[in-house]
Amino acid sequence: YLANPLEHASAGVRARLLLSATTSVANVRIQLHSRIERLHDDVRPFAHLLLAEILAVQDGYEGEAEEQYRLAAQGSAASAAREGLGRLLLRLGREDEGVEVLALVARDASFDAD
Repeated sequence: YLANPLEHASAGVRARLLLSATTSVANVRIQLHSRIERLHDDVRPFAHLLLAEILAVQDGYEGEAEEQYRLAAQGSAASAAREGLGRLLLRLGREDEGVEVLALVARDASFDAD
């Protein structure tokens, strides 16, 4: 997946499912953190997104998930990262922030459709 995230998006979905179900979250977190810095700049946002999506559904990791979504949103995974961030913020009860982020995603999507 991380070799070419845009071409292998379905592999990313499978990776998220497998990584979150087969090993401890702490282990996945450590492994991804150790690999993120070695990745090429154009791929790194997708690794941040992968880590964020794994952490976002785990109790106690929401703060780090938010940080990873924000890092991913600065790069080529921006739209998916913002969507995930918006959903996380809503789940955390931060409705105003979550709605604002999701509104940006919707606005960007409407520009892409034009």
